[in-house]
Amino acid sequence: MAKLKPITALYVRTSTSYQDTGAEAQELKLKQYCDLKGISEVRLYIDKDQSGRKTSRPKLNKLIKDIKSGEISSVVTYSMSRLGRSTKHLLEL
Repeated sequence: MAKLKPITALYVRTSTSYQDTGAEAQELKLKQYCDLKGISEVRLYIDKDQSGRKTSRPKLNKLIKDIKSGEISSVVTYSMSRLGRSTKHLLEL
């Protein structure tokens, strides 16, 4: 049985519709980082119009599910604030 390549998750979040171009900028920076590091197997998760104070977000929830199932081996995000706005939430993740 062939070993599957590890998949890296790219997580992007914006808080408001005004930041939608910010999602594109985050995605571009994350892809540039992956290219620089030689990371080719990636999966993109984007939560638009989602507050970082929410502990439950659609794509973040999917990302966590995919990590638990073993589909995702690592996560790259533009900033820790994209994952959560509080230390407590980040530690829980």
